[in-house]
Amino acid sequence: MMNIMLGQPQLHLMPKLVSELPTFDIKALKPSAILSESQPQKFSWSSLVLVAVLHVSILMFVIHAQQKDKIDMPAAAPMMVSLLDAPQLQNEQPAQTPKVEIVKQKPVVEKRVIVPHTNVPSSVPLAQENINPIKQEIPVTESKPSTPQDQQVAESKSSESTEKSPQKEEVVEPPKFGVAYLNNPAPSYPPVSHRLSEQGQVMLRVLVSATGEATSVELEKSSQYERLDQAAITAVKKWRFVPAKKNNQALSAYVLVPVRFSIDK
Repeated sequence: MMNIMLGQPQLHLMPKLVSELPTFDIKALKPSAILSESQPQKFSWSSLVLVAVLHVSILMFVIHAQQKDKIDMPAAAPMMVSLLDAPQLQNEQPAQTPKVEIVKQKPVVEKRVIVPHTNVPSSVPLAQENINPIKQEIPVTESKPSTPQDQQVAESKSSESTEKSPQKEEVVEPPKFGVAYLNNPAPSYPPVSHRLSEQGQVMLRVLVSATGEATSVELEKSSQYERLDQAAITAVKKWRFVPAKKNNQALSAYVLVPVRFSIDK
């Protein structure tokens, strides 16, 4: 038995332990041996071509996969733009004189009473007795003398007939567009028509009553735009007019009213 105390090495045991350790044979490799055993490698063209084909096929596969992932966008439709010439200002036409249509009334035909003027003898001679004697009796009718009252009635009737015979010329005045016409409100320009640059002239046929009101308003000539026509009719229905006159008596008559819509630029 060997008594070994820790912390105190026994130097007399070291040679014996070293002799009992196993021994190994170690040979060093020489560079000449390595060079002699390795053989030079030959360059292969077939392997190079194979590698190139493999790379090209991989590249084509990647490109094809990317094209499938793309989203086909529809081609945008081409836009056509046409330029329009600026509208030229129309020469203002002179104010047209309104045409007046007079409602002709049928003249009243008065029947003339013709009183025959008879010469009334101042005195009626008495019947004379027959000179030759005749047995038959002849009836004699005596006419009564006319009184002064009958003569006055006949003269009055004849004077009335002579007074009624000459007819006076009828004086007809058409409806006037004076101060009352200028104070009437102008038609409102429709916003849509103003935005679309709609212009034109409307001719209206208005029946003016004896009191100066627009009894009926009809479209005589259109402006080719329904909105402008309706705006003119709506405004003229509220206007006041000076009525037509015949022998200083007011009567109803037609008149043409022009309404122009224009945009000042």
